[in-house]
Formats: sequence, structure tokens, C-alpha cells
Amino acid sequence: MKNEKDLKVVAIFDNGGGLVLKLGDSYAHYYQNMGQASEDCNEYLIEGNATDFEGNEEDALNFEADEDNLRNGGLAILNLDEIKVLVYECKEIVEEQEKKDFSPWGWHNITEFIVELADISL
Repeated sequence: MKNEKDLKVVAIFDNGGGLVLKLGDSYAHYYQNMGQASEDCNEYLIEGNATDFEGNEEDALNFEADEDNLRNGGLAILNLDEIKVLVYECKEIVEEQEKKDFSPWGWHNITEFIVELADISL
């Protein structure tokens, strides 16, 4: 993993099952597939950049959550430190069934992203 203080990850989950994943300052993509999102996030954490990633979306890069969506539960935002804590907690779960029941926020997209990332990350 590259020097973590140089890495920037922001995951903006929507309550419809999607995710805007921002990696660094120049890459963002809207995902419906949390497995692909976790693979891209893991690759970014290993390589330290996302310049060669396909699918960069200008709209996703410029997307900022507004207070109404946050307050009303339409969006949930996790930064790299929060993701690392959840991945660590998930890795501590040994039984596969318990991993499936791991639900830190109660949203399936957050759960799926964290479980997938825990399964493939260092």
C-alpha cells in the first residue's frame, strides 16, 4: 500500500444502492456493482493513483453531497479512515455467514462494498 497520507478516498453511497467513488483528486465513477468498486478502490490503495482507470466521470468527480440528502438519509459518506475501520472489523469476522450479516449502516451497498474490499485487500 502506498503512503496512506497521500491517498484520498471518498465513498458516497446512495440509498438506491449506488456509489460515487472518488479516488485521488482526478478520478470518480458511479458504480452499481460494489464488487467492481471494491476492486478499483483496492487497486488505487496499492498503486497510489487512478490515472489509468477507465470510466472517469466528470459529473461524479464534481458531485458533492448536500445537507438535505445527508440529513434525510439519502446519502452516506465514508472517507478512507472510516472505510479502513469497517474493513478491519469485517476481517475480524471468521464465519462466512457472519460476514453476510455484517451490516455497519444497514445499507446493502455499504455492506457489500466493505465485505468485498475486506476479502481482497491486504
